[in-house]
Amino acid sequence: MDKKKQPKGLYLLGSLMMCSNFGYYGSRIVMLLFMVAGIEHGGLGLMNAQGASILATYMALAYLTPMLGGWLADNVLGFRKTTLIGFILCTIGYFTGFVYNSINGIYIMTGLVALGAGLYKGNLLNLLGLMYDEDEESLKDAGFSIVYSYINVGIFIGTLVCGLIATKWMATFNTDGSVAIYGYKYVFLTTSMVLLLATILLSTLQNSCLNGKGIKPLAAKKKNGVKEPLTEAEKKNVLVICIVSFVASFFWIAYYQNALSVVLYARNHIQLTYGGFEIPLTWMDTLNAILCVVLAGVFAKFWQWKATTKNGDFNMATKITIGFVLLASAFALMAVSMLQTIGGGKASILWLIGFIVLMTMGELSFSPIAYSMVDKLAPSRLKGLMMSVFFLSVMVASKLSGYVQLFVEKMGALEAFISIVIYLLVIAGILFSFNKKLEQLEKEGKAKPLNI
Repeated sequence: MDKKKQPKGLYLLGSLMMCSNFGYYGSRIVMLLFMVAGIEHGGLGLMNAQGASILATYMALAYLTPMLGGWLADNVLGFRKTTLIGFILCTIGYFTGFVYNSINGIYIMTGLVALGAGLYKGNLLNLLGLMYDEDEESLKDAGFSIVYSYINVGIFIGTLVCGLIATKWMATFNTDGSVAIYGYKYVFLTTSMVLLLATILLSTLQNSCLNGKGIKPLAAKKKNGVKEPLTEAEKKNVLVICIVSFVASFFWIAYYQNALSVVLYARNHIQLTYGGFEIPLTWMDTLNAILCVVLAGVFAKFWQWKATTKNGDFNMATKITIGFVLLASAFALMAVSMLQTIGGGKASILWLIGFIVLMTMGELSFSPIAYSMVDKLAPSRLKGLMMSVFFLSVMVASKLSGYVQLFVEKMGALEAFISIVIYLLVIAGILFSFNKKLEQLEKEGKAKPLNI
């Protein structure tokens, strides 16, 4: 069975995820920099805390709206139509950001893009799951790994290109070579064109690539006109998903500082100019994407090797705990970097690179495990909703992450980063202490092993 070829739909869906992540991650940090940059430099001139709050709200909405997208796909439109509408809304939203260079333009753009993202985020993953038969479990796992690479290639290209558009290709310069006006709005035009491409690809290739899947909604089966209730095993699996989703919110609150407080800290306290070239801060996401592609295989081989040892592979909770510890280590590194800024100096960019490496390792110990867990445990008739429940945890974290900048400004970056380290280690300790209970609950739900 493992020798069977991947379905054609995987490559279409992978390409769509590449386009959508090009747009979302390529414009995310640019959006923050656009809001806080001075008007004379092509920005809106907002305060750091206000810009961070707006971006956090946008990221939160992008992970709240999948609840609507999952419900529409499960009960009304099906996965295909819901996803297509999402791409159309994002195309219009990004174009609005290009046309209207104002705070109102930002509000309209973030509203449309957040709604559109909610309609395609979970549904693209669910469409991918439909490409496989029930006896193709290993082929499906390999397919999800391939798509994870597509996603990160999209992030890599998006953040790289959008950073150059904003700071080089579409920027105007003073006679001394410094940037006079950044090309922020052209980033929004570029992301709009990429989402338009995704819309065209899905519209023209869905019938030939998706094998008739995702057309009709997968509503719960009815018996005598009444929807069949969940079985006891399914209820246990849903509970596991909810518990892991709750824990995930604490992880993402800290993780999303890489686009908020860490970016704002690096903007003023990390040496970013070398030989007259200013390294775009969007390249933080670029490096993260490269590392995800490179290290994903390393982590997969490590888990496979661990499974062959005497004690076997780590269970789901242990892997997630490792993710928390690695993320805490990343923030500890940033706290240490501040020693170089004493006296008004700037810290080496190597500290920022080290932060991104440890952060990415934490992500790879957590994110793929969690997504695969949802896909494997969710009852088939509730896949859209259950994926949305996990996204809901990301939504809560995205919104709360914006308030961290307020603490940074009141406490100072050093105290704030140390507080994040402590908070992550405390959560890791609590999670590890409940390791056996969560594993037992998983077994009671008759869930498949989650040693991924």
